[in-house]
Amino acid sequence: MKLNVPNPNISIPDNIYFKGKNIHLSQYDESHDVAMKKLLSCPNSMKNLEFMSKLPEGWTLEESRKRREYRNKKQHEGAMANLTILIPKSNLLKLGVADLFDESEFLFPNPEKDSSTKIDLNEPYIVAGCCGLQEIVLDQAIGECGIILDYRLWRGGIGSEALLRVLEYGFEGLQLHRISFKTTEKNDGMRGWLERYCGIELESIEKECIFFDGVFIDSYTYAIFERDWHSHISKLLEKYQ
Repeated sequence: MKLNVPNPNISIPDNIYFKGKNIHLSQYDESHDVAMKKLLSCPNSMKNLEFMSKLPEGWTLEESRKRREYRNKKQHEGAMANLTILIPKSNLLKLGVADLFDESEFLFPNPEKDSSTKIDLNEPYIVAGCCGLQEIVLDQAIGECGIILDYRLWRGGIGSEALLRVLEYGFEGLQLHRISFKTTEKNDGMRGWLERYCGIELESIEKECIFFDGVFIDSYTYAIFERDWHSHISKLLEKYQ
């Protein structure tokens, strides 16, 4: 099996776009700022990421904008690959979850404006979350994967499709050797996805490295390598083709 090694010819473009079975993964756009503000401030969606939620006040629109600008800047520098998870209304209907969303939550494509972010949609859609790679070091062929998903779409396959698309881009597009996941003990959803769905064992526990709400929290690290991707994890993407 081919080993991914650092490749000086690989770079991260400013705009990344993937169209999957149920989702579109799009570059961060200013039209997504309000939806991301709401998501990042949602106690249910951020249940396992409370230390990022800024609760009880939550995120401001200005903070959401600055987050987008910072992450897009880091992508331009080659250290991140930032994507928002978009779901067309027709797919929400097909999945039987459209009634979970208010009409005010839907965005409408603007072909003239969206051309800069390559949003390939011709119908209303929702911003269901964000995902991507961070802490990318191309000259070491490593990165870290993460996702934030609207709680109304947990356990419905949306998160799996998004993460598998990101892993595909990381291992096949960027030719990374190692992609890590960092989570916490109580995040049963993410740990279960990695351990039972992907067959990945816990790599390490960093004790008491996150301080939140008056206590220190342990960080759990998992790692997926290109050999894991090619041997079995990539096959999980077949159901989303």
